[in-house]
Amino acid sequence: MKKQSGRGGKHPDKQLNKRTHTPAINPAASQSSPLRQISQLILRHQFKEARKLLIEYVHDHPRDLQALDMLAGVCSELGDQRRLAVTAEKMLRLAPNDPDAVLWLGNLINIYQELDLPASTAYAIRRYITRFPKDPQVAQFRIGLEKIEQKVRSVMHLSQTDSAREIEFIASRDEASLLVSFGEYNAARTIYQAILTRAPDDIATLNNMAQIDLLEGLIDQARATSEAVLVRSPENIHALGTLVHVNLLSGHQAVARALGDRLIASTSQQPDGWKKQLESLAFLGDYAAMWHIFERTERKVAKHWYVADAFMLHLAAVAGWRMGHERKARTLWKLALELDPEIVIARKQLEDLAKPASVRNAPYFFTIEYWLPYLMSSDIHALFAQQTTPEMLYERLLKTHPEISAMLSRMLADGDQMSRLFALMIAKLRDDPDVIPVLRDFALSDRGPDELRMEAMSELSHRDPNLPERLTMYLEGTWRDIASMGFIIDASLGFDHLADLEPTVQEAFEAIQRKDYAAAVPPLREAYAKHPDISEIGNNLAVALTYTGHAEEGEAMIREVFARDPNNP
Repeated sequence: MKKQSGRGGKHPDKQLNKRTHTPAINPAASQSSPLRQISQLILRHQFKEARKLLIEYVHDHPRDLQALDMLAGVCSELGDQRRLAVTAEKMLRLAPNDPDAVLWLGNLINIYQELDLPASTAYAIRRYITRFPKDPQVAQFRIGLEKIEQKVRSVMHLSQTDSAREIEFIASRDEASLLVSFGEYNAARTIYQAILTRAPDDIATLNNMAQIDLLEGLIDQARATSEAVLVRSPENIHALGTLVHVNLLSGHQAVARALGDRLIASTSQQPDGWKKQLESLAFLGDYAAMWHIFERTERKVAKHWYVADAFMLHLAAVAGWRMGHERKARTLWKLALELDPEIVIARKQLEDLAKPASVRNAPYFFTIEYWLPYLMSSDIHALFAQQTTPEMLYERLLKTHPEISAMLSRMLADGDQMSRLFALMIAKLRDDPDVIPVLRDFALSDRGPDELRMEAMSELSHRDPNLPERLTMYLEGTWRDIASMGFIIDASLGFDHLADLEPTVQEAFEAIQRKDYAAAVPPLREAYAKHPDISEIGNNLAVALTYTGHAEEGEAMIREVFARDPNNP
């Protein structure tokens, strides 16, 4: 499937792209200037490194036109169209009368077509015609403009009278959405607030403001705005979707599920509504509904996907995998990367799935900042900046944001490695019976690496008095019937006091402390051969064997130890 270059209108002369194909370099920059160092990276074609430094520099120096121009050039070299668009818009605001404005606007027309943003394309063309009325390409642009605007009016159900203003609003929201994707929330808010000043009841913009509130951890504000939208538009997909996430974060799972059902049943014809449906249902873990919506959308668009669809193809791929469509899921991840080579999460799925089943995290929907967007807020950053132990840090975090507990099950089921580690740590810190089902569901699932699920089972074995003697766990890529007593051992403690008795125990203890179970097995074997009567050595050898993918041998060891010492804990 080839990446589409956009719908409607004709591309302007490719000469308009010429400037961004050669990143600007400032040879006059002093040796101490960061731009001097970045210029050297560009000369060596180290564009990714240059982009990273330029993004940081521009954040601190937002009015440095030279730096913005360098960033635009680097983004062009890397094919980073989305950041190139944002950067070009910043340059136009900063220097609207610059002689190179004709190049920046020309590039924006191309980029917005590439990103399948027809309203932004139309608005860029209108700005081009207004700013450069005598340009030879204006006549060609006028022909394409009418076709693009007609398409926007048709898709968005706009009247001829109000279409110019509405297209401008849509284009502004497009730009703000790009800013949000790069975490530039304040800049996006400024754009949305400018729209609301002119149109206070603009529902699309209110939805976008609610989404920023959610991303910044302003949960109550996001809820209030979305509920106000639903009063005026009861089937509004974006408001329903935001409320699904808000209620999950607030611990109201039943309310979130009911909103999810309304989201599925909505007959709203909102453009790209399917994307909000997929995202929100991913938070709920409704794989079947997601797959149904995706297949319906796939038929509707005739498989003509665009760069902006790449992340949604990833979400659909995870849902498809869960529904048993593994081959199609792999195809969708590859297609997402073909559309947008920068979509790291899709690449990580394919890389992770190439590993042994015992160590995989994939497939998963989201990284941790999606599950808990307020982790990016300033109070959380301040908390993490404190000098403290991990346990104290998580305890303070849980006290500050108790609603985190509501997301543990979903993060363990469909989160990346960091999400699962975080959720498991929080679950272990919670001292209440409600966490037992969370631990049990994860430990007895096939999600995530064996090591994490065994850690959850170890914790569960200390808490659940009703844990049966035998369990079925997914280990080494297959379901196994095992003895639960093998997980009552805490694999990081319990036998360091034996170091004086057997020096190899100290070596094993240090390896287990750093969770290097493979390194712990040989000294434990040696120690157990000398002291088979010491249960702690056998217990830890059993756990180390299980953690290193030798579940059957680990269970046999537990049986051997238990047979010798029936009182072994």
